[in-house]
Amino acid sequence: MAWGVEAAEAIKAELEDAGIVATLDVTEVLGSAPCVLIPPPRWDDWQADGSPMFTWRLIAVSSQDVGNLDAWRELDDFVTAVSLVLPVELAEPIAYAFPATGSGSRPAYALTFSGR
Repeated sequence: MAWGVEAAEAIKAELEDAGIVATLDVTEVLGSAPCVLIPPPRWDDWQADGSPMFTWRLIAVSSQDVGNLDAWRELDDFVTAVSLVLPVELAEPIAYAFPATGSGSRPAYALTFSGR
């Protein structure tokens, strides 16, 4: 069973139901920003029913190319919207790099939460 993929798809559906663009595919981020990238989770523990508990580190990526005030405002609003849908425990500012595409990096936040 693809526990992590199924859980990620459920998170994506929740975000999209709230009008937030989300993807599980890093190749879609540049064309979709601002968006939330949902990469594979950390597997933490197993519940009594045999299902895993995860720690998620989602990436909220700005549509701005540089970390200016416009990017900060956009990400403030975006992180707030995600936090209304998911139990975000930590929002850490980062520069999300796109090494495979040679597209540099974008302002972003790493959003961490546990469960599911």
